[in-house]
Amino acid sequence: MLHLIAEQPRHGYELIRLIEELFHGAYTPSAGAIYPTLAQLEDMGLIAATAEEGRKRYAITEEGRAHMQAAHEAIEAARLRTHRSAREFAKQQIPPAVREAFGRIKHAVLRRHGQWSEEEIARVAVLLNQAADGMEEGE
Repeated sequence: MLHLIAEQPRHGYELIRLIEELFHGAYTPSAGAIYPTLAQLEDMGLIAATAEEGRKRYAITEEGRAHMQAAHEAIEAARLRTHRSAREFAKQQIPPAVREAFGRIKHAVLRRHGQWSEEEIARVAVLLNQAADGMEEGE
């Protein structure tokens, strides 16, 4: 969360939505998980809250920036683990039949080994776009 706040000041609700987006909607942290963490970061002096239209907006402090620089490698490793976990979690939510079909598409594309004619590029792009359009219609 410190990394997200370092990007720009944020409200707790914004952090909840950003984390939900990171997990492609498959996980949404509760307010009971977010706000105590924000309070802890604030108690540590790493972030500061300001009141804005009745809500708290959290911004990183100089101490928070110094902490991020000192712990850069650990924070980056945690951020990468979170992104990998989010991706794996989202993948696990995909039904097996859909994963299998997607795998077939991926393998069919990779089997071409860079041997693409302009006609084949256009044909495959049309097929993939049709599939995407068909899936988006169901949203």
